[in-house]
Amino acid sequence: MSAIMPNIYERANKLYIDTYVDGKRIRKSTKLKASKENLAYLKSNYKDFLDLGQQKSKDERFEILIESFLNEKKFLRAGTLRAYKMVFNIFKGFLKQEKIMFLSQYKREHNVLFLDYLLVYKRLKISSIQTYKTEIKSLFSYAVELGIIEKNLFKLPEVKNATKEQLSFHSKEPFSLDEVQTLLKSAKGELRLYLLIGFLTGARTGEILALQVKDIDFMNKEISITKTRSPITREISDTKTKSSNRTIDLLEPLEKELKELLKNKKQDEFLISYSAQRLTYQFRKLLKSLGIAKRRIYDTRHTFASIMLSKGEEAMWVGCKMLGHKNLNITYSVYAKYLPKNATQRAMFLKEIF
Repeated sequence: MSAIMPNIYERANKLYIDTYVDGKRIRKSTKLKASKENLAYLKSNYKDFLDLGQQKSKDERFEILIESFLNEKKFLRAGTLRAYKMVFNIFKGFLKQEKIMFLSQYKREHNVLFLDYLLVYKRLKISSIQTYKTEIKSLFSYAVELGIIEKNLFKLPEVKNATKEQLSFHSKEPFSLDEVQTLLKSAKGELRLYLLIGFLTGARTGEILALQVKDIDFMNKEISITKTRSPITREISDTKTKSSNRTIDLLEPLEKELKELLKNKKQDEFLISYSAQRLTYQFRKLLKSLGIAKRRIYDTRHTFASIMLSKGEEAMWVGCKMLGHKNLNITYSVYAKYLPKNATQRAMFLKEIF
C-alpha cells in the first residue's frame, strides 16, 4: 500500500484523515477524540487507520472494545462502574506508552511490561494489582466472546516474583520529624489538611477520606473513626477490622487548625473532597519539589507511629488507641525498632531494697 502523508483535521470533536492510497482518495473518521496525544499518535501510525477495512476491523481497536465493554456494564452500581473506568484509563495509558492500538498488537511479553508499569510507573500497592488483573482479563475474555481474538493472552505474572527494586517504593520507611515539618509548611489546601490529619492521628488513607465534620468532637477532643472510603470507587464502607472502629484523641495542633477550617462547614460534609489519586499526584509532586525521597502517602500512618514511639509515648496508646491495632503484639512486630533504647541502667530501685 502506497500512501501519501495525510491531511488530518477535526470535526465534531473527532479526528479525520484525508489522503490518497495507490492513487485513490480516502477520507474517513478515525473515531479518535480530538486531543494533542491522539493527533501525535495518528501522525505516526496513520497507515494502521488506512488499513482498517483490509486487515484490521475497527472492533479490534482497544478504544472501541473498551467503550463497548463499559456500555454493557452501565447497569452496574455507579461505584463499580467508576472502578472499571479507572482501571481502563490506567490500561489505556500503558497502551499509549507502548504504541498499542489494536488487540492483535498485544503480545504475551506485554503482560510483564504492564505489571512493571503498575508497580514502578504508577506505583500501585500490591493489594491493588488484583483488581487490575481481574477486570482487564475480563475485557480480553469479552473480546474472545465477540470473536475478535481467538485466545485471551492477558495473564499478569504473580506479583511475588517482582524484584526488590520494583517493590522498593512500597517500603514502610517513615518521614523524619524535620521532613514532616517541611511538608506541612510547603503543602497547600486539601493536601496539607490530609497530611496534617495523617501525621497527627496515624489514621489510614481510607479512614481520613471518610471523615466528616460530625466525626470531630471538639468538646471532648476526640475523633470518631467508624468508616472507610475506597480510594478507587470512593464508596463508604465499614472499617478494616472491629478494632479499627475506634475513638482517637484530637491532639491540640490538629484541633486548632480544624476549628478554623470547619467552622463554616455542614455536619455531613467530608473533610477531604479530593480523590486519593489527586492527593497522591500532588503529594508526589511536592516530594519531588522538596527533594525528599519518594514515599507512599499512606506512610503518614507509619510516620505517626515511629515518631510517637521514639519520643517515648506509650505503645498501648499509639498502637491500640490511635492506630487501631487489635493488640500490642501487632504494634511491637512492626514498630519495636522505634522504641527508645537510651536507658543504660535499669531497676535502680532494687539497690535500696537489697
